[in-house]
Amino acid sequence: MRNTINTLVCGLFMILSVAAFGNTNPITGVFSIDKSSFTLTVSDHDSNYFDSIEYNELSEKISFMSKATINMVKVIDVNDEVVMFLPVAGDIMHLSVEELIKGDYKVNIILDGVSDIIETSIVKK
Repeated sequence: MRNTINTLVCGLFMILSVAAFGNTNPITGVFSIDKSSFTLTVSDHDSNYFDSIEYNELSEKISFMSKATINMVKVIDVNDEVVMFLPVAGDIMHLSVEELIKGDYKVNIILDGVSDIIETSIVKK
């Protein structure tokens, strides 16, 4: 009887573990998208806040799918001037690369429940 209960508890634990971690595909390492018109770079630490970051060539937009609600996004140029300010209030944010002129940019993302500002960089070629 005791072995049966232990087996059931272990089986339940395995099922719950797979359910909790099976649907996530975390990004690890320095994540980069390098296209002919731009390069996006996200640090190892900051990439862990996102389930995925993808580029759609038809719409020319980068899609950030975060693990938490994205509250705000600021795109800042090399002169520390804000070029875009996007209130989001969702877990998916689309950033249009075609709206940027050539140059280097920091993209600061504020996530709900995260005290650090998530920094990415974009080089528009």
